[in-house]
Amino acid sequence: MEESSLFQHFRKAFSKYAIALALLFLCTAIANITYQVHLYQEQTEIMISESVDAYFTQKAELNQLLIYQFFENDQLLSAYPLDRDTKKFAQHVIEDGEAAVDLFYLSNGEETSFYGNAISRADFESQIFKIKQGAVRKIGEQYYLFSTYSAQGTSIAVGEKIDDAFMTTLIHFLPISVENISIDHNKAMAWNQKGFEFPLPGIDATLTITTQLDIKAYVLQSAAFPASFFLVGSIVLYLMFKGEIRRINPFLENTRIALEDIGMGQPPVLPDSEVEEANLLYGSVHSLFRQLQEKDIQVKQSHLEMIQLLNAAIGTNDAYTNGHSQRVETIAVNFGKTIGYFDQDTLAVAARLHDIGKLGIPTDILNKPGKLDKDEFATIKDHPSKGAEILCRSEFFKNAVPLVRHHHEHWDGSGYPDHLSGNAIPMGAQILTLADVYDALTTNRPYRKALTHQEALRIIRDESGSTFNPVLADQFLAFLSDSTLPNSLKKNISA
Repeated sequence: MEESSLFQHFRKAFSKYAIALALLFLCTAIANITYQVHLYQEQTEIMISESVDAYFTQKAELNQLLIYQFFENDQLLSAYPLDRDTKKFAQHVIEDGEAAVDLFYLSNGEETSFYGNAISRADFESQIFKIKQGAVRKIGEQYYLFSTYSAQGTSIAVGEKIDDAFMTTLIHFLPISVENISIDHNKAMAWNQKGFEFPLPGIDATLTITTQLDIKAYVLQSAAFPASFFLVGSIVLYLMFKGEIRRINPFLENTRIALEDIGMGQPPVLPDSEVEEANLLYGSVHSLFRQLQEKDIQVKQSHLEMIQLLNAAIGTNDAYTNGHSQRVETIAVNFGKTIGYFDQDTLAVAARLHDIGKLGIPTDILNKPGKLDKDEFATIKDHPSKGAEILCRSEFFKNAVPLVRHHHEHWDGSGYPDHLSGNAIPMGAQILTLADVYDALTTNRPYRKALTHQEALRIIRDESGSTFNPVLADQFLAFLSDSTLPNSLKKNISA
């Protein structure tokens, strides 16, 4: 069974909403991942910075602690006085493990002792004014982490090489996985997927830390779970929706067919498998439709009564008009059926009330036995527009208004009130004109006697193309000449 148009609409709407939700989810996921990566980078930068700074500080403090021990050890001071063999003392400190340092400097203002592997005293003293506690300086081609102290007129500085051994220890000290550490000159701090540059204190150099961090993998891991959840959820919802379509679509189709049956006045054929609620729906719709039919009959009856009252009101001014309107209605409706005019009800109402505008015309003009003067005829010519004004106040008569207003228009534009011509005149008004003129010609009037049927046909034939639509006039003449006309209509024609 094909899906109903309702469910086709639902499916299209579901697809649109699903796409919109997918895009919203994607944008939200991207924004969340971007924020998480940014936050992850910031936290990693802070962690590395704090870890490196803490490690350098710890190293410097450990070396300074050895210096404190040296100054407080009278035995060392007496065993290695400056005036004896400071170099020997330095060698002892460095080589015998008194301190884990690679450079030693001692001065009391008069004498200076210096010791360092592969470094000259001149290179060191050129940098001495920049050396502070915890500073990293480059002496020659090697970087050193310095510890300093001054007391009792004596200054001491020791330096530990920042070499491979130092870097290896730092790698294990950092709380993240680090692949490599190196020192580079003039590199600003920057972050990428696998590297972080940390400026060393007191020197124009950067400690580059290469990590095992993989932002692409992090993004995939962050997006994998929500994406999988969304995909699975979408599939489940789609399958549920398909199941609902298969289950409910036959019910809606049966409901549609039943409503069509009710609309045609037939009892609906209910399937045995329908639920009780569906049967209640069918019964409710049928009951409502019956009530609407009754209301429609009542409304139509009310309007028929109104039409009769209006005709009675017209008859009080002009007795001829009442019978005339009934005859015009009979002729116009039957002719309309013959040529297949689409709106028989409107044509009947317009024919019955086409002269209602005469209610506002004085009786002496309506019943004047002689010919009307110019002013009197102008008053008579107002009745189509006055009739349209009366009828347009009711919604029920609105379709008949154009027919009533234009039933005195002529095919050549010489009619009134709007001097319409040709097909600008409504077809219903053209039919009404023919029926009105024929009945007027074949009926006694205050100012003349009735013409015969044949005389009326001749006049209509003569005025074809001027007063009347020539094609419609020929059809009307053929209609009036038809021997198979109903008896009631023949009586009207022969009257």
